[in-house]
Amino acid sequence: MRELLTLLGGLVGFLFGAWSITLTIFLVVQLLDLLSVVLKHAKLGKLNSAELKLEIINKVGVWLILVLAHFVDVILFAGNNVVQTAITFTLIGQEGISILENLNFLGIQVPKSLAKYFKNIEAKGEINEEKEIDE
Repeated sequence: MRELLTLLGGLVGFLFGAWSITLTIFLVVQLLDLLSVVLKHAKLGKLNSAELKLEIINKVGVWLILVLAHFVDVILFAGNNVVQTAITFTLIGQEGISILENLNFLGIQVPKSLAKYFKNIEAKGEINEEKEIDE
């Protein structure tokens, strides 16, 4: 069992680099968004819909983007998490806004300031991406 965990840890390290708090936050926000999507589809009576399956596929696909971002970091930035962190910020903002939209759809009042903060997080990732292009 220890060997399996070591192998899994090595694979995660290879694919994502040093696991960061931003990746953990993104994982949690992504799971919360998935839960809000399930609740939305349940309210619509479409819990087994193709849209829900596509949502899950898209969430897995985003992790492929993060792997590619890590590889770019290794090649261009000596392994420093520049691109991956910027993309993670953008994704946290997008997922956060999606959660708020789904909660609004469910009739839950969400403070407008919370959406503003997620937009700020998303923008922080976009600003970092612009800096990278200039380098």
